[in-house]
Amino acid sequence: MHRNTFFWGGILVLFGLLLLLDNLGLLGNVNLWGLIGPVFLILFGLWFILGRVLKPGGKSEQVEVPLDGFRTVFLRINHGAGRLRISSGAGADKLLEGTFSGGLDRKELQHGDQLDLTLSMPPQFFLWNWGPAGLDWNIKLGSQVAIDLEVNSGAGESRLDLSGLDVTQFVLKTGVSGNDIILPSREGLTRVRVESGVSAVNIHIPQDVAARIKTETGLAGVTIDRGRFPRQGGISQSLDYEAASRKVDIKVSTGVGAVDIR
Repeated sequence: MHRNTFFWGGILVLFGLLLLLDNLGLLGNVNLWGLIGPVFLILFGLWFILGRVLKPGGKSEQVEVPLDGFRTVFLRINHGAGRLRISSGAGADKLLEGTFSGGLDRKELQHGDQLDLTLSMPPQFFLWNWGPAGLDWNIKLGSQVAIDLEVNSGAGESRLDLSGLDVTQFVLKTGVSGNDIILPSREGLTRVRVESGVSAVNIHIPQDVAARIKTETGLAGVTIDRGRFPRQGGISQSLDYEAASRKVDIKVSTGVGAVDIR
């Protein structure tokens, strides 16, 4: 617990020093916001390496959830700290296949052909084992069912490849983290909402997908591919957005860090 306190305190001090140097004009022509994202991810990498050396990961639990005729799924993932990976690739008769370090709390509620599924870390595991090696979750989802996906994460690293999934709505709420997200390329509209605190957020939009993007930031640098998504007022949007058959509506709210959308 003390190691985590010192680490995250050190990150905040470093970001504060960078902002101070920039305000004093001591960084010259250096792009501060272009610098914060890479520095943030480097520090994350060092934190995970340190965690692997000092505290190896705990017991892993294998979980499978069958399709069972469900046509729509609301999936909520409450992930405390560590690495989270989500992708397609579950078996033909599976909604979900996953490996969960440190155990899993699972809640299901069925409404006809709809399933509400919540996957959470055990509370006692969070209290006593919070750290970079504590919760490594690797989840594969089925592409045969429409998914409304919500991810709530605290501190860690997430790699979310939704490109092969039928995700109708995606919400990410995260605290102190590094996030790499590939959005779906499904037919129709996918709504995307990202709320982050001190984070680096990289959002990749497939080439055949149009996008409308709105950002609300505090002390964060935002980079958007203006070639694909020219700015129109307070919104960045594909020129063919209204007529596109595949499109995403993105809203990003972030405090400190870096946001890259392309």
